[in-house]
Amino acid sequence: MRRPTGDDDSLLQRAVRGEADCFTELVHRHRPWVCRLLSAMTSDPEAAEDLAQEVFTRLHRHAGSYKSRGQFVAYLKQLALNVGRSYLRRIPGVTLVAWDEQKEPLGEIRSDLLDAILTRQVQDEVRASVEALPPDQREAVLLHYFGGWTVPEIAARVKCPEGTVKSRLHHGIRKIREALTKDSATQKEEQ
Repeated sequence: MRRPTGDDDSLLQRAVRGEADCFTELVHRHRPWVCRLLSAMTSDPEAAEDLAQEVFTRLHRHAGSYKSRGQFVAYLKQLALNVGRSYLRRIPGVTLVAWDEQKEPLGEIRSDLLDAILTRQVQDEVRASVEALPPDQREAVLLHYFGGWTVPEIAARVKCPEGTVKSRLHHGIRKIREALTKDSATQKEEQ
């Protein structure tokens, strides 16, 4: 049996018209990154799997109301973020954005963060430095570097100019580098 082809918007439109294999293809294409994003948000890979199921259930339920404008991935990312945030609000004392050791990479990680995430100790240091960021910088860093969002997508999501998002990313990464450099220097002094 051949898998359906086409862009995401056309597959969703066909799924609405009753072609179930088109929806299955969308799940096949997007479930891996949706799970990685939710796992990064929740620090719980098992919960992320369940939440991804909820994301695709909601997508299926509301597929008819989606306006096809070539924005499917952005729509799905927003849906995943909403499901993840809803989950986190139900857990007392949980930080909104965090991540844990992953079995597979968290999407496309650029800059020197890839080099930083090599050992468990460094992962803990990176996690702590990201969680210590102000909420607006933390959200921008996680969405961009671990969720694969572009600057325009983040700007539209948080309703601010792209320059503000770039500034948040710049300052957030600078603070992470400073924290990691400080931790590294402290460790060398202790040895």
